[in-house]
Amino acid sequence: MTYLETGIISLAFLILILGICNANTFGFSNPRTHNIHDPLLYIAYLSTKSQLNSNTSNVDQNISIKEGQEFELNFKSNPTTGFEWIPVFDKNILNQTSHTFRPMSALVGAGGTDIFTFKGISPGTTTLKLQYKRSWEKDSTEEKVFLVKVT
Repeated sequence: MTYLETGIISLAFLILILGICNANTFGFSNPRTHNIHDPLLYIAYLSTKSQLNSNTSNVDQNISIKEGQEFELNFKSNPTTGFEWIPVFDKNILNQTSHTFRPMSALVGAGGTDIFTFKGISPGTTTLKLQYKRSWEKDSTEEKVFLVKVT
């Protein structure tokens, strides 16, 4: 056996052992569990967490528009994981005019940005809630809430 073969086998064994020791590092058994001990792994986890990235508002912010006016919300997402942003709102006050996904790269499985456009269709106030979840799961992993007033 050469030194190269011995090194490859040793590296594979080390990766196997580390994988067994850290099997639940990212809380795969429960997406809400965060048992992250290594600072670099924690940074990697934070960089994959979906965040509001909107041009018009922040979490729990009020949005005021005139009837007929549109506004846009942008959210980081990765639909290849099964997660999607699902909007919930009063359709008598708001209309969702478009929803597009812009990938960050051409690589398969790459994340990107969900772009939602809404239009005020009649005067009133509604809560616009966007839940980041898998369609077959009851609970969302993240939620963004906006109070939208149409005048």
